[in-house]
Order: sequence, then C-alpha cells, then structure tokens
Amino acid sequence: GLKSPGWAAALLRLLTPESLEGAEFDLPYFREYQLGDYATLHNDVDGSARQRLLCFNLWLPTSLWDLTCGGGFLWCGQPSPDDSFREARLIPPAFNSASLFVPGTATSWHAVEAVRRIVEADGARGDERLEVR
Repeated sequence: GLKSPGWAAALLRLLTPESLEGAEFDLPYFREYQLGDYATLHNDVDGSARQRLLCFNLWLPTSLWDLTCGGGFLWCGQPSPDDSFREARLIPPAFNSASLFVPGTATSWHAVEAVRRIVEADGARGDERLEVR
C-alpha cells in the first residue's frame, strides 16, 4: 500500500539525489472531501524545516462526477504584480486523474472549490469524494 516501506523507499529514490540518501519525508495522506468541504488558497509551504519536494494529488471520484458536483482543483500559479492570478484554471476532478507539481512559495498557489453535490458509482447521490495527497 501507499504507506508501506517499499513505497516510501521508491518515492525517496525517485525524489532525492544520491547526496540526500537517508533523508526523511512524510508518506502520503488521504483527504476525504465531503459535501460542503473545500480548501482555501494555499501553496503547500508551511514554513517548517520540512518542505515538500513534490505534490501529487490523485482524485478518485466516481465516473459520474461532473462540474455540477464541485470539488474542482483551482490552479492559480504565481500572482501577478497586481496580486491577481492570470494563470488561474479550474480543473474538475475526473475519474482516476491526478495533478503533479513542485510546490513553491511564489509559484504554486492553489485551492479546491466546495463540494456541492456527490454522485455515487450507481448514480445515487452520496456525500464524499476521496483525494490521495
């Protein structure tokens, strides 16, 4: 699984040069977006000594998820001199899709819009959406 030592070793090998062997990093965590949940504008840099090297978001909504459900990933990028986000794009969650980006204080601003409605695989209305981060 995603929290196994083998997965951790593979990620470490992929993300760190040989000079950083033995470095520690946090394993992925799971966030379940339920009806009304959202994430405010942020850049995945928290000011601590630990810094993310890579951000990987895997979305696992049902194949029936559509724009009316909400929960879209809002990529803002780097703010312009007037503090607007000219690169802003809304990326709706799609079945078995992912985003991958390098976090940075000035270049990786993003958010998740509120989940407005949830559709289960059988077409029934549900109340959650799962994201692996």
